[in-house]
Amino acid sequence: MNEFKGTQGQWKVKHSKSKAAFNVVGSELGGKYKIARFPYFQDARLSEEFNNKEIDEAKANAQLCTSSKDLLGACISAKAIFDSQGINENHSIVGEQYKSLINAIDKALGNV
Repeated sequence: MNEFKGTQGQWKVKHSKSKAAFNVVGSELGGKYKIARFPYFQDARLSEEFNNKEIDEAKANAQLCTSSKDLLGACISAKAIFDSQGINENHSIVGEQYKSLINAIDKALGNV
């Protein structure tokens, strides 16, 4: 597996209309609409600070999810640049970064 096989098109964060959650949704017609849900816990008996932290954390996780395809694309582009320069995991300066890049790409594409 060398390419992203998931939902194509732009992903965006939308607050659920029926649940305490942020949804990551696709925007391409014919594609999967709801990609992921990031729920949060809210309780009137708990402090406003606790409730806001829950909301902020769920939203931040959803936002990271929406950027994941862009991050994958950037990693693939960076790998292509490294490869064109003959840089690999044995490189004395950036070998560890190259390995991290490969691991991130493999993880995103389900190769691990």
